[in-house]
Amino acid sequence: MKFNFKTANKEKEVINYEGEKAFALSPQLELYTAVATAALSDQFYEKVADKLKHLRELIAKNDADFVAKLAIYAREQMHLRSIPLVLAVELAKQQSGNTVISKLTNRVIQRADEIMELLAYYALANERKEEQAIAKGFGRSIQQV
Repeated sequence: MKFNFKTANKEKEVINYEGEKAFALSPQLELYTAVATAALSDQFYEKVADKLKHLRELIAKNDADFVAKLAIYAREQMHLRSIPLVLAVELAKQQSGNTVISKLTNRVIQRADEIMELLAYYALANERKEEQAIAKGFGRSIQQV
C-alpha cells in the first residue's frame, strides 16, 4: 500500500477548475494559498469578482484570529499590499465593534496611500456611498495612523 497512490487518499480528492482530480485542503491552508497566490486582476482561470467571492467564503470558514494573523503575515512578511486590506475589510464585516479590527488595521496599513485603498475597498465591498459611516474598528484605527 505504500506506493499504491490509486487507492490511498481517495476521500481527500476534489475536482479543480479544469475538472481534474485534486487534493482537498484545510480551510486554513486554502485561505493561505488563495492569499499567497492572489493577484487582484483578471486571470485566465478566474476573474477578480470571483476571487473576491472565493476569499469571502474562505474567510467565513476560518477563525477570526487566524484571518487577522494571516493578514498581518501577508503584509509584513510577504510584503503584499492589497490582499491584507481585503482580509481586514472582510473580517470587519464579521467582527464589527471589537478591537481585533483596529489592531489588525494598525499593522496592515504601513503607508499613507493604503488608508485610501482600504476605504475604497470598504466602500466597494459594502456598497456604500461616500457619505455613509465606516465601521467602528476602522474609524478608531485610521485616526491613530
